[in-house]
Amino acid sequence: MKELKLKFRPQVTEVIIVIALFLFSLRVLTWFEYPYVIVSGDLRPPLVYEAFIKHAIYSWNEINLGVPSVYTPRILDPFNFCILSLNSFGLNLYWSEIISVLLLYFFSSMVMYAYVKELTEGNVIVAFVAAIYLTSNIYLLNDREVTAIGFIDTALTILPCSLIFLRGIKRNSYRLMVISGLLFVLTYSAFPNYRPASICLIVLGLSLLFMFKNRGLIMSFFKEKGSPRFFSISIDTSLACTYLKLLAVFLTSALFASIWVIIIVLSNFDVFSAVFTRMPTPPQIFDLKPYDVPRLIAKWSFYYDGLGEPYVPYRGIYLSDPLMIFLSYLPPLLAFASLFVSRQRKITTYYGCVAIVSLFLTSGFGLSKYGSHLYLILMDFPLLRAFREPSSWVFFVILSYSILIGVIVAALCRKLKNRRTRVVVLGLVVALFVSTSFPLITGDITRNWLNTDVKGSYFPNSYVELNNILSNEYWTILLPQRDVYVVYNFTGGVFGCGNPYPLIFSKPVIFGVGTEYLTPQDARARLIDKLYELMRMSNDNYKNVALEGKASASSVEAAGLEPSQANDGLGFGQTRWSSQVGIPQWLEIEWSQPQKLSKIHILFEATYPEAYQVQTWNGYKWIDQITVENNTSLECEHTFSEPINTTRLRLYFTKSSAFASISIWELEAYKLVRYALSLGIFGVKYAILEKNIIFGNLYPARELRMHEKKDFVLVREWDEVALFENVYSLQKLYMANNVFTYSTLEDMCTFSASSTWDILKHSAFVNATLSNELVHKTLVAPESFVWKEVSPTQYEAYVTSKGPFFLAFLENYDKHWKVYVNGKVVRETNHFQINAFANGWLIDSSGNLTITIEYETQNYLVLSIFTSITLPILLLVGKTELMKITRFIYRKLKYIRGRLGKI
Repeated sequence: MKELKLKFRPQVTEVIIVIALFLFSLRVLTWFEYPYVIVSGDLRPPLVYEAFIKHAIYSWNEINLGVPSVYTPRILDPFNFCILSLNSFGLNLYWSEIISVLLLYFFSSMVMYAYVKELTEGNVIVAFVAAIYLTSNIYLLNDREVTAIGFIDTALTILPCSLIFLRGIKRNSYRLMVISGLLFVLTYSAFPNYRPASICLIVLGLSLLFMFKNRGLIMSFFKEKGSPRFFSISIDTSLACTYLKLLAVFLTSALFASIWVIIIVLSNFDVFSAVFTRMPTPPQIFDLKPYDVPRLIAKWSFYYDGLGEPYVPYRGIYLSDPLMIFLSYLPPLLAFASLFVSRQRKITTYYGCVAIVSLFLTSGFGLSKYGSHLYLILMDFPLLRAFREPSSWVFFVILSYSILIGVIVAALCRKLKNRRTRVVVLGLVVALFVSTSFPLITGDITRNWLNTDVKGSYFPNSYVELNNILSNEYWTILLPQRDVYVVYNFTGGVFGCGNPYPLIFSKPVIFGVGTEYLTPQDARARLIDKLYELMRMSNDNYKNVALEGKASASSVEAAGLEPSQANDGLGFGQTRWSSQVGIPQWLEIEWSQPQKLSKIHILFEATYPEAYQVQTWNGYKWIDQITVENNTSLECEHTFSEPINTTRLRLYFTKSSAFASISIWELEAYKLVRYALSLGIFGVKYAILEKNIIFGNLYPARELRMHEKKDFVLVREWDEVALFENVYSLQKLYMANNVFTYSTLEDMCTFSASSTWDILKHSAFVNATLSNELVHKTLVAPESFVWKEVSPTQYEAYVTSKGPFFLAFLENYDKHWKVYVNGKVVRETNHFQINAFANGWLIDSSGNLTITIEYETQNYLVLSIFTSITLPILLLVGKTELMKITRFIYRKLKYIRGRLGKI
């Protein structure tokens, strides 16, 4: 019976620990309050299932005029993966988040338990304490839910690989090393941020070094009689070779499993490298208190306010309450006390050193006056740039603390023979962790920092409905222009997040800053700024072109009263033109390019005319457009019955007032400009006006006066947003038989705003630096043109053409976009950048054409994912099994060939 009890006691203990860790994880249920969801700052869950899935599956994202996708690896993120999986079974975001966070905390504690148990040769108490501390330390509170979920989420991408790696080292198992390499890809879940991968590699290095230190490094200190003391070190070279072989297997497996990520990086290397070199370091990251870092208050946001409220509502307790300050220093004190109390000196010395170095890095070298400068210099090395925020090193502090605290608690329990006393000690340690991280128990961790009466943020369903209404064939712009981090005050509650829009919209949307790898230095960013400028200008339908012309007159009264004073834009009471005495007189404005004038506005001085004609030049003679008699007004406005195209405008005065001369403050000549046309050539069909932004918007939404815009029609309105439609807009894919050149973006917008839609809808704009051969080539409009979007990376068009034409594709210009006409690829020399950002191809074929547009990176990605799965599996199978499979396949093929031969 005793033998039976001894046999099953470990299993019973394991079951109890699993149950305890699961029950401990249930505290996350206090974080949620229906109908609010957890989203804040950089914690951005998949708010709309379709949006995330679309961005993850395809290598091109229809956001901000088109951008290579960074979302494919992010589907590996445990938090995202759990939510998406539950969404696919019909659960809404609220319930998906509850279950996902619960699973995150439970599985991370379980993996941490298994990892530390392997590290400590099966010490259950050390492993249990470490697992509890991982999920209940003060760092989790530093930035509310951002750290409470984000840190555990990151840990769950690192620890599985570390656990299997450690087991592989201990068991000398190549297969486990292959599996560890496969699990390494989980660290790409924050792509293109490579910090989790770097942390994982360091953890693996620490684990390997620790194992070799324990097994292959023998240090002795002895003294022989009559001889001085000696200190000797011996290295087990055989074990070193074994470990190197195991490490090589891991690296090979990890490399094979990473091929698809490497393909993504190489395909967009120019984009990633350009932004990588400009990666900023926020100055506030060094606003840490060195005396707070040991107790894991290591995030600048813990000390900061926003909109007059503290980012962390409970920070006062941790910074001011004496009892909490005392309790929060106990875990680090226990950790370092293990260096002097425990018998396991190897592990405590090793991880004590790791803890000290990590604390120094986490503080940003804050103990030194010039520490921040030294830290920035150190982190400027390419592989360390991901650690530009010192708190990025805190993972190693928590890992070390977890092990060290577990060791000292185990040592204390070992001295206590009574089992109940041991349970009490463990209970007190857990109570210490719980009390120092009480917001994780009470749910205060998710209290909205702007409205502490609720937990979480309110995400209105109107955005889901809006996403369903939008079209895939046009671009939609979000208004007003905003910064990266925005805060909404919806009627149902507050919502604050950094760049949530790719997680909301699955349709082509433009929202500016905050996009993955879009910086103010990019040409595309400047174009988007121009689009927002056009939206603000689209109420002003007339432009004073008199400012651009040259003024002349029949006479000048005196110096300082020249004709140029009448079209300088200064207006009433500033500068003026005045003629000499006598009638008739005239004032003329001439332009170098034809202007389509709609109306004129005149401000006369006291010497106004009683009779005059408004004349325009037709290339041969002056034409009277308007005749005025018996005028008594000092301010006159004349509107032409229809716009007049001319290069010269003249006022011809035939009768003066009492002063017998003419004097004018300002002559303004207006042409009708429709900035909606300019927006239309970029494919902007829809505009979403967000009404509830209270922080992050660059100007109030009301300034846009959307309801007054003649060329924008209200489609639908909700409490939170309103959707407007531009009556002029090109589809994302269209054909052009007119090609215009432009020198600057401003030139193109000015030209298009003054043109007609009948011309623009079949036109493309190319840079003036291109060859004249393209501009002067005779193009023929196709007889029919129909297209469809197969996916964001593939389009098909069916054309009946009688000659060459231009195919325009309003996605950001990228050399990886390829066009096939009836299966034959179009030469890259026929691929141009058009409309200041998009793709255009000269199609020099005629007849019935089937045109396919493909983003070739998608094909590379699919193939590389297959390769990344297959190669590690072949490694996993092993040489012997692989030969067996090969021989089996060969025999089957030989058998089939024999049967076919008989037939």
